[in-house]
Amino acid sequence: MHGRSDPGRLLAIGLALALFCALFVPGLLRERGIARAVAEGRVVVYGTAEDAKARPLVEAFERRYPGIDADYRRRDSADAYNRYLAEMDSGASSADIVWSSSMSAQVKLINDGYSQPADPANKAALPRWASWKDEGFGVTSEGLVFAVDRDAIADHEIPRSHAALARLLESQPARMRGRVGLVDPRRNEVAFMAYSQDVVVSSEATRLYRAIAASHPQVFDSNRTLIDALVAGRIDIAYNLLGSYPLDLDDPRIEVVLPEDYLLTTSRIAFVSRDAAHPHAARLFLDFLLGEEAQRIIAREHLGAIRGDVGDATYAHPQARPIRVAPSLLADFDQMRRERLLDQWQPVAMERTP
Repeated sequence: MHGRSDPGRLLAIGLALALFCALFVPGLLRERGIARAVAEGRVVVYGTAEDAKARPLVEAFERRYPGIDADYRRRDSADAYNRYLAEMDSGASSADIVWSSSMSAQVKLINDGYSQPADPANKAALPRWASWKDEGFGVTSEGLVFAVDRDAIADHEIPRSHAALARLLESQPARMRGRVGLVDPRRNEVAFMAYSQDVVVSSEATRLYRAIAASHPQVFDSNRTLIDALVAGRIDIAYNLLGSYPLDLDDPRIEVVLPEDYLLTTSRIAFVSRDAAHPHAARLFLDFLLGEEAQRIIAREHLGAIRGDVGDATYAHPQARPIRVAPSLLADFDQMRRERLLDQWQPVAMERTP
């Protein structure tokens, strides 16, 4: 009798152990990871988000994990890339997490072996296009928009698509001369990526960029200087502007346009550094960025929550085209392709503005 019941008993024991592992082991491992992160006591983050955007996230993280100091160091995308690379190659102390809006630079660093696997608990909530190699993770999904000065451009003239913008510039060259602004893709990796993706997505992109170049646009070093010029009335239209900048304004004069033909959305990618001095705290910070609390802050700051369950409608658009976190972005580092694209844009027609 006992012999006949042993297989059933063994099966029941096996099922109980499997259930225990499924229910309790992940929690135990997470608690152990938190304890190790607290023991490290610190995480150093190189980020490109402005301090006003990053501060609520840092403060929320430190409230949840009071034993860990989050040392956020803001840099522009080129400086974050170059400084981190120089520090890593020289063996100097560097970031535990690199979190940048320059998607192509982030993918290159990951591809070149500067990251390590993270496996955040919240990765299951991400769309499939938002992670690569279990090392690079899109934390935001922010639209590249137009922003228009309604005092200068009548409602019926406001371009609602890329094609409409090209027509406006071609039909009124004298009026629009020097009145369009954009971030300089020769100096800013995010701006070059936006240009590169325009060309990938639209067969009409070359026409648009030629029209922009012919209008003698003002080009800027950053989204901040671009939006400041629009608010000051020095330009009438800002092109391919990260949406958080105009959406932060309390200015009815400025209209934000989500273009109707397609809306590129870009992600601020984060990865844990290969040589992180505080790897457990870094993984915990990354997991926090992907969790509901941080994603709700990201939505509030107009950075675009990546998680669908947060319900962020800021950049919800039927024509949204997320830029994938993928090795295809490495094409932006092909020098022949870069030179060809910039030549097509006729950069000699531009007037650089500080």
